[in-house]
Amino acid sequence: MAIDANSAVGQAQTIYNQLAKYFSDMTTYLQSGGACPNFSTYLTGVDYSELHRMTDQSQSGSANYPNGAAIESIHHITAVIREFGIRTKSKADYYADGMNDSTDESNYYTTLKTSTVSTLSGIVNPGGGI
Repeated sequence: MAIDANSAVGQAQTIYNQLAKYFSDMTTYLQSGGACPNFSTYLTGVDYSELHRMTDQSQSGSANYPNGAAIESIHHITAVIREFGIRTKSKADYYADGMNDSTDESNYYTTLKTSTVSTLSGIVNPGGGI
């Protein structure tokens, strides 16, 4: 059965495939020369909206491994994109991207807070609650 590329699993696969391919191509470039890979071309197929939706819907439930994996996937791709942006964007680009980035980061940390609190609450009191 094929995995839907727009599902959370499909998005995670795309994210990690693209990151692995970029760094593999960079290794080849550094060892053999040729054209330096342009990271932005690897980002064209990267979407993590379903991963965000999944974590948002699961935030008030009990903590679970799939939700944690979704959060980690979001964290990885945003960290790499941010690092790439630091190296390539102008000051004007930072201001233009600021509103979207701030909204995404706010949503991410709200979800992470809820997930972490749920996990810690389960550890403190296995029956749930605080």
